[in-house]
Amino acid sequence: MPLTLIAAGPGWGKTVLLSEWAEHREDPVVWLSLDPGDDHEEAFWGLFRAAMSRAGLATELTDVAGDHHTPADPLMSSGALAIEVLSRHLEGRPSPLVLVLDNFHFISSIEVLETISSLILNPLPNLRMVMAVRRDPLLPIHRVRVAGQLAELRARDVAMDAPEIGRLLSAHGVDLSTQQQATLATRTEGWAAGLKLSVLRMEGRDDPAAFITEFALDQGSIGEYLTLEVLASQTVETRHALIRTSIADEICGSLVNAITGGSDGDQVLQRLAQTNSFVTTDREGVWYRYHPLLLELLKHLRANDSPEMQVRLHRRAAHWYDEHGRLMDGLRHALNAGDWSHALDMLQRGGLEVAFLRNGRQPLEGIDRLVDAASPDLTSLTAFRTSAIRAAVAGLAGMTARARSLLGQLRARPDSPDEPGVEDERSGWADDATAAAFVGLAELMLAYRDGDLEAVEEAATRLESAGDRPLLIATAKGVVGAARYWSGSISAAEPALRASVETAVGCGAPAIAIGGLGMLTMLAATQGKTDVARQAAEQGMSFLRSSPGIRGGSVAPLHLGYAHLALLRGDLDAYRGAMRRTNLELDTSHDHTLRYCAGLLEAKALTLAGQYQQAQDLLSSDSLASMANGFNLPGVRQILLSEIVVALGRPATAIKSLATMELNVPHLPELAHARADLELGEFDRAEKRIRRVVSSSAPAAPLPVLLDAVLLGAIVAESRGEEAAAAEAVSRAIDLGTVDGLVMPFIEAGPRLGALLGRHAVLAARWPGPPPEARAATTTRPGLVRQRSVDPTGPAELFEQLTERELSVLRWLTTTMTIAEIADELFVSINTVKTHLAAVYRKLGAAKRREAIDRAHELQLI
Repeated sequence: MPLTLIAAGPGWGKTVLLSEWAEHREDPVVWLSLDPGDDHEEAFWGLFRAAMSRAGLATELTDVAGDHHTPADPLMSSGALAIEVLSRHLEGRPSPLVLVLDNFHFISSIEVLETISSLILNPLPNLRMVMAVRRDPLLPIHRVRVAGQLAELRARDVAMDAPEIGRLLSAHGVDLSTQQQATLATRTEGWAAGLKLSVLRMEGRDDPAAFITEFALDQGSIGEYLTLEVLASQTVETRHALIRTSIADEICGSLVNAITGGSDGDQVLQRLAQTNSFVTTDREGVWYRYHPLLLELLKHLRANDSPEMQVRLHRRAAHWYDEHGRLMDGLRHALNAGDWSHALDMLQRGGLEVAFLRNGRQPLEGIDRLVDAASPDLTSLTAFRTSAIRAAVAGLAGMTARARSLLGQLRARPDSPDEPGVEDERSGWADDATAAAFVGLAELMLAYRDGDLEAVEEAATRLESAGDRPLLIATAKGVVGAARYWSGSISAAEPALRASVETAVGCGAPAIAIGGLGMLTMLAATQGKTDVARQAAEQGMSFLRSSPGIRGGSVAPLHLGYAHLALLRGDLDAYRGAMRRTNLELDTSHDHTLRYCAGLLEAKALTLAGQYQQAQDLLSSDSLASMANGFNLPGVRQILLSEIVVALGRPATAIKSLATMELNVPHLPELAHARADLELGEFDRAEKRIRRVVSSSAPAAPLPVLLDAVLLGAIVAESRGEEAAAAEAVSRAIDLGTVDGLVMPFIEAGPRLGALLGRHAVLAARWPGPPPEARAATTTRPGLVRQRSVDPTGPAELFEQLTERELSVLRWLTTTMTIAEIADELFVSINTVKTHLAAVYRKLGAAKRREAIDRAHELQLI
């Protein structure tokens, strides 16, 4: 290639790279190391002659005006003469001559640039030119590029990769783990000078890892280097713009203007990007981002601004984002500025739906301060509305006490004026559609939190009649469906959940749809309808793959439903993976009912494995025992505890405990009593209780419960010596359970029916799952089936956990979408997505997209 251009900012190792390359060449290299003093024709070509001499080519170019070659034109310039003589020299060369122009960005002399332009547009045979620059030179590079005569290397191409970083660390005796090295690589983005300075600070330290994320401005630090090499060369105005725009993750020209009050934001960003000043842009050249280390420096310098200036900057950014329809970013900056009125205004205009409902709850630092801000006197409809919004936000954010307090203020209707005939306008505020919608949403969240189905139904009715806000309506239907399910009203829960999903899909709210489908998965699993549960789960996962940024309470029901389904089928590995994902989502959720249900399901899994003491400890833990409200779930917890007490050999204690319980759970108390009666030898009483469950029609027992009852009946019959009745009951249970692939009830009954199955080979052959006598050798959890060779305790923890945004980007990676398409879906720039991807790859120890996806599956993150 006639011309190779290496363009990168200071410290990217351009000169070192070229030096190492030149050393390995057999042919001589003509090398010009330029500085600002070489920016005129005489100095440049004088340096050229000296370089030729050092390369051993002085015999023909001792002096371009010497005796060896006389120019045809006596007025020929030094540059033109040099090119003429150089072309004569190249005529007889057997191999190309390489001319390196290091730091060519210092050259702006018109005479020199004209000569070099002529040389690259009309390349000499056998001449290869290499330029190392901090910014693109003032040459017709675009014409050479179009002609296909240019090779380009940019910062990303010369960045140090993982093996090079490893060798650098080894050379300095610094020992870091793979994950720590990946963290260092992401923070520096392979910037050679940054890596070298970091390693020098780590060298000889007892804990070098502590310096990976250290930021310092002292002598020899990265901060000092960036200050001297990047910021010092900028104008005062540009430095101020850089520092003040560091409040944003990504920037564009008009945002720079809005934050700084200037008018040349586009030009400033273009210049910084063109000069490789640690500022990069997306393909469209609209959005820009700062190198992570430069951003750290800028944020450090911004901390010197007064608090008033910090507030002013965030206010300006908030208004810009608001005007451009980016409510989430606007809310973040308004909250950082403490601009409660603007934040509340955005929440009223759709920000609440964006921040909490459409894509699930988004991280919003400062939302608690908004809710806790002093309540305005309710002397205007606007104040009344904003208090209603704050109450709704408190309810959605899990700030229960604050939500109750705000609702109490709103419900306190003002007294009517004493003067007869004067109507108080405040009496109609509670009927205002906007206020009513937010009050209804707050009431709905509190009623759900309290486990009060009746109050949930009432709040949802008021919310749905408060106006045309489809996301709120979809939310109301979903909460009603969930509350009915937790209360045991399964038949009534399903239509509400399906209506929620339909409404959510219609108004583009994937988080609500995913949550509804997750609840439908659990509902179908509870009924033993495994095919229906699987279909709902697959539909939910399809939505999640299309919107992988959704997290928390919207996604937890989906994974919990998967876990329930896996447990029904006796698949330990699938159950463990689904429960791990459930717990990851519950960490960012305020839904205590889901967390309670997850605890109950885990306790059930432990009992199936015969780990009764661990199950009892879990059910007795503060997180479950202290929860007074949870619809019917506390009753289920008490029943599970009684069954564990029976399994531990204390059936009489279990019966006494059951007698004192106020349970509103169908069928399960009867079976718990029957198990205790069986252990006490009260077979008739146990049989009567079992018969009531099997014959019940109002409501009918769901299939898993029915199977428990039939198999328990078989155990009673076998205990009585009624072989035929026991075998018939087992056969009936197998017929019922195998259609939907249910295994869990058979795991629980297996130990008591092993002898019977040993005498009936046909039944043993049809028995779902492994035969009871083979279970101990099959898995460390007796009875559960390990279908894949995966560690049942789950994957190892990451050295450094992924952030919310990184998990969001990771989920998008599982789709076929490009980086640009992912950026569009997340409403961020391509560069921002690339930054998150770099962090994801580093933390997962992956080099490519496929590796990251495989690693994430291995860690059960997706």
